Amino acid sequence: MTQLTPTPNKLLRFTKVGLTGLLLTPLIVTNRPYFFTSQSYLLSPMGKAIAFRVGVEVLLIFYVALVLSDKKFLPPKTPLVWAVLAYLASTVLATVVSLDPYRSWWGTLERMDGTFGVLHYGIFFFMLAGLFRTRKDWVAFFNFSLAVSVVVGIYALVERAFGGHAGVMSTLDGRPFLATYAMIHVFLAGLSFHLAQTQLTRAWAATALGVNLLTLLMAGERGALVGLALGLLVLAVAVLVRRMGSPSLRLAAIAVIAISLAAPFLLYFGRETAAIKSNLTLYRLAQSSLDDSALMSRVVNLKVSGRAFAARPLLGYGPELFLVAYNRNFDTKQLAYEHSWMDRSHNKLADVLVMQGLIGLLAYLGIFATAGWLLYGALRGGKSDAFAVFLTLALLLAYFVQNLFLFDMPASYMLFYATLAWAGFLRQEAPALSPARSPSRSARSEPPLRFSAKQQALLGVLILAMLFSIYQFNLKAFAQGRAGEEASASIGDPEKFSNRTQAALSGQSWLTNDVAGTLADVLTQSGTARNPAYSQAAGQVAAQLEEEITTSSLDPRAYIRLGALYNVMGGGDRSVLPKAEAVLHTGIQLTPNWPEYYDALAQTYLLEGKNDEALALLKKAVDINPENGVALWMYAFPLIWNHHEQEGRVVLDAATQRYNYENRDDLKRLVNTYYQLRDLAKAIQFEQELIQLEPVDATHRYTLATLYKASGNAVAALEEVKIAAQLDPRYNAAIGQFQ
Repeated sequence: MTQLTPTPNKLLRFTKVGLTGLLLTPLIVTNRPYFFTSQSYLLSPMGKAIAFRVGVEVLLIFYVALVLSDKKFLPPKTPLVWAVLAYLASTVLATVVSLDPYRSWWGTLERMDGTFGVLHYGIFFFMLAGLFRTRKDWVAFFNFSLAVSVVVGIYALVERAFGGHAGVMSTLDGRPFLATYAMIHVFLAGLSFHLAQTQLTRAWAATALGVNLLTLLMAGERGALVGLALGLLVLAVAVLVRRMGSPSLRLAAIAVIAISLAAPFLLYFGRETAAIKSNLTLYRLAQSSLDDSALMSRVVNLKVSGRAFAARPLLGYGPELFLVAYNRNFDTKQLAYEHSWMDRSHNKLADVLVMQGLIGLLAYLGIFATAGWLLYGALRGGKSDAFAVFLTLALLLAYFVQNLFLFDMPASYMLFYATLAWAGFLRQEAPALSPARSPSRSARSEPPLRFSAKQQALLGVLILAMLFSIYQFNLKAFAQGRAGEEASASIGDPEKFSNRTQAALSGQSWLTNDVAGTLADVLTQSGTARNPAYSQAAGQVAAQLEEEITTSSLDPRAYIRLGALYNVMGGGDRSVLPKAEAVLHTGIQLTPNWPEYYDALAQTYLLEGKNDEALALLKKAVDINPENGVALWMYAFPLIWNHHEQEGRVVLDAATQRYNYENRDDLKRLVNTYYQLRDLAKAIQFEQELIQLEPVDATHRYTLATLYKASGNAVAALEEVKIAAQLDPRYNAAIGQFQ
């Protein structure tokens, strides 16, 4: 097969550089870095996704111009190209018949997915397949991606050193997504090492491999490491069976197999060692078991996905509507392991099956099957680069395996479709596999491109369409999302928060409802909605949520967000409490097995003085699943406040066994409650846990001294108040009270 090498020109080079430049998008951070702040409410890949989409739309103009000038720039008509087209077509079809086509098309702020986004990744694939026709192109592409990954890794190292978190996420908006990104780049670094022509480029590839492997271990996620191990194991076996490469490569393959076989035993028997405990990824792997809460949650989710698929088997609920399927098929067993709404099953195959049905899943699996068949065909020819082919197969296998525990985000989407284009190139590449020669002088000095009147008209229409899309669907949405982020960041400043909320909600893009929902969470969790200074902003957010519920009643979170917001607003304005009652009653009718609705409505009743009705609702929330620690926690304190101390203590003891109270506010609540119940031993226990959480806070030490004194332990009380004085000299004056 002859090698297709399109005639180089300025437009071609510019487009290739632009496509390579899209690899910079993982470095874009539009949120406050979470390890420098206490909270970031709009932690989403918005900036990455918008930048990628704008870049693709701009480059599409140049690519179409190239295709109009020479049909050779069209991607080769391989089965893989048709497989990707089939999957994109199935996604569009699932959107057309979706329960909410608008949401399916645009996606959500949290995921930045949706059919609109997926089509951009498809276009990215077609442009790479059409333009990157030489090994030189791909070597440059992969090395640039490795350079970006090294920056991401360095950022992760800084985060690990100064952030104080066991796991890191760098610029990738989440630990799992960083792990996937690093895992892919471990394989790309191996490929770059294999393709390197000099010792310097080999050293660079080896360095990038080491950085990405370290990043993967720092991320603290198991799925990507399991995928990496299986991919490397398959590659190692292939190296030995086919006797590929040098003796040192085969020796490395033997080492990989040995480590893979020994790793489970080393992790199991070394699970209590400092070496394992010091690394979150290895520790989580070592602690894995059949009763692991994360695993059990995934199992329940898969069962929910199965019921959802049975209800709409052919084309599913629609892209980005897993939450709707989850809500309609909710299993109360999930409450023992997970208490948040699930907008993904954390299994890519289950996600596709639920949201796009059997047609979508078959199309998705067809991509992997076709890529594997193409690569097998390259091997069968006997003249291909066998190691590069097997390494690519290993990468695709690792990606597939880790996606059994996760789902895609912008960075992984981009690299996945780039890998597919590379796989297609391996099948089309000339047998010699030599680096591409530089174009001749005559090729460099070719005349400028010329287009017919029809072609110029087509390009003109495309330019106008892309400019409209860039502004209306990308930049406008980005500006709205940024205004929402600025509003959440200024929650302590009523005037600024109100101004930014006004700007965020006046934009009216496809992100409006998501931004409103996020701002509702900010107002509720901070408690500022009860402050009259925030009443105007809170009213605007509530009005937007009311409009969302009126126009689309599918998202159950809108009801709980609005009801909870009205509850907080009701602390300063009781007139909104009937609105909270109404919306939460509707939410319960739509989602009768979700305890959060009962808890929220109970809070409304408590504010209205309907204590007996509130306790009945809280009890009902517990009865849905008695293993639900959150429901027990919400029930225990109102019982105690309403003079049911004995029953309340029993419920609270059960709650502390199942609820994660390891934060300042909850621990202080426990200390105060047990002190009021005169259970000083329990109060001291939780105050000690609070000190472990915040060891340099002198107030905690003084409180513990007071509790010891009340319990009759004068020696311990004096010791604690002295420590408090060391931390804060203002407590020196209090020492005399304990002597």
